[in-house]
Amino acid sequence: MQHYKSIQQLIEDYKNLSYPGRIYIEGREKVNYSKSEFWILSSKEAKDQDIIETEYGSVPESLVEYKATSFLDVGTFQDIIDNKLEHNPTLSTKDFDVLINAIDYYLDNDDFQD
Repeated sequence: MQHYKSIQQLIEDYKNLSYPGRIYIEGREKVNYSKSEFWILSSKEAKDQDIIETEYGSVPESLVEYKATSFLDVGTFQDIIDNKLEHNPTLSTKDFDVLINAIDYYLDNDDFQD
């Protein structure tokens, strides 16, 4: 399991996330994820765990103590960042505000922002 203390850390390390896998977020911060911590479980790690129903939804048992909930599939998250960087060659993974806007856009529209 990978752990990131902020969305900025997650964005900076996006190419090194366990793929295939899923990103989980603190349940109480799902709407305001700029204040959340994140956990990434590879599909293999998740497959070997029981799924537990919590107040924030169903999660692998190792995430129950963190009160986590599902955020995005790792591949989708990587695609959001890659797409934004490919369409805007002057951007880098340090352009957090722009990349967070691209994540917001995807979450709101289920589509990529150019």
